[in-house]
Amino acid sequence: MTPEAFRQDRFLRTSGYNLAVWGPVNLFLSLPAYAGAVGAAWNPQALFCYGAVLVLAAIALMLVNERRAERVLGEPSSDTPFNAARLWSPVLVATFALAFALQLIGLGQFVMPLWMIVTGIGFLMWGLMTVHVYAWMGACIMLSGSLVLAWQSGVEAPNALASIHLWNIAMGAGFIAASIAVNTDYLWNDERPV
Repeated sequence: MTPEAFRQDRFLRTSGYNLAVWGPVNLFLSLPAYAGAVGAAWNPQALFCYGAVLVLAAIALMLVNERRAERVLGEPSSDTPFNAARLWSPVLVATFALAFALQLIGLGQFVMPLWMIVTGIGFLMWGLMTVHVYAWMGACIMLSGSLVLAWQSGVEAPNALASIHLWNIAMGAGFIAASIAVNTDYLWNDERPV
């Protein structure tokens, strides 16, 4: 994919900046997990409010990114190689539903690996059809999620802490690194700053 085609794709052109938003959000989302792993679990209402505020703030920043891209790059092309909304919308809705169901039936320790595996699959598929950095990122996140799933079979604190650290590496630092790689290759590679 060329930088110009990337800049005209409605979903790709803001994807690097959006990863820079979701990376820190994922790091902050791990704080309640750390608390639970050391025996200071949050109450469910506080956990829900905290997560909702973080997710809503990230969505608001994504909208800011989209408006900024329109202002700098113009309107996106209606002819895109792959409509990311058709991939991510059902993936995210199904994952939210499964995560909620896992919490309800007392299997909350499997929410983290669920998110990692499903997110990894999504990025792998999206990357194979568009930007290959996302395919590599997706494969790494899937592998990390599989390790977390294996570790979560035991609920002892050392396994939980190792899982949280792997989440922070894959879903936090990994998102930020992919953001820098994608923006460097497709947005910042010429005199037109975004």
